[in-house]
Amino acid sequence: EEGVQGGSSIVAGSAGRLGVVDAGGSSDPAGFQSRCVNDYWASCTARGFSAVTIENDAGVLDRVLALLGLPAWEATAEDVDRVVGGLAADGLASSTRRGYVQAFKGFHRFLQSRKAVEIDALFGVRLVCPVDEFNAARHVGDDSPAVLPPPTPERVSEFFEFLKVRIATARKYASAASTRGPPARAVPTATAEIGGGRRVNSTMRLRAAHRPRNAPSGYPTWPGVGGW
Repeated sequence: EEGVQGGSSIVAGSAGRLGVVDAGGSSDPAGFQSRCVNDYWASCTARGFSAVTIENDAGVLDRVLALLGLPAWEATAEDVDRVVGGLAADGLASSTRRGYVQAFKGFHRFLQSRKAVEIDALFGVRLVCPVDEFNAARHVGDDSPAVLPPPTPERVSEFFEFLKVRIATARKYASAASTRGPPARAVPTATAEIGGGRRVNSTMRLRAAHRPRNAPSGYPTWPGVGGW
């Protein structure tokens, strides 16, 4: 449905929402997108973003829109793949590419929330975010084990040959050390075990000395303490 009120048109968008479109407004995509970008940064200011943050993000968004080469509302998932793939081919780090995708996603979300009715009325396009699970930014590096190829058979063979050498060396030094007596690190362990045995033996003797001969099972061996 469409109605005219003053110099504006009231239209119902594809989602059933009403919106006001300037009847004398231009349907030029570039000019309309430029106004949308300005409105987007105005909303960022209202949300409390600093001027420095907006200035930095504006440069990123402008470059993404230039690389797309078409209005944001016409971009598809394949267009985003093309842009991100080109950035990767240019050697940009994954964190930088993630910033580009996030900048475009934030702007497109603004269009869906604020400009969907106007875009539908002026250009006949229903907004669908082209950033999906396949081209969304990942919070892992390029060296993630999930994306590394499996080792080659030659690499596996080289790894096991290395283990054989290490194991043979360890066995050789272990046998040589056994001829000279126990290693130094075993002495404290043996001392602790001997001392522990002596303490257990003394405790058992003390327990027997304080227990009557014909005491029943569970007879307390210490004042206030149950049987052992």
